[in-house]
Amino acid sequence: MPKRPAPESSAPPPPSRSWQMARIAAGIAAAREGKVIPAEEVFARIEAKHGW
Repeated sequence: MPKRPAPESSAPPPPSRSWQMARIAAGIAAAREGKVIPAEEVFARIEAKHGW
């Protein structure tokens, strides 16, 4: 059985999804810079704000 060629990994995302790729890249950059808040802290702030 012949092998299939490997899929192209450097292909750009479809234009309709480029905003998603930009958001993901921004999130990764923020995480690398230490600008990410733990989820537990975010949920605690939401709970405190709404008095839950």
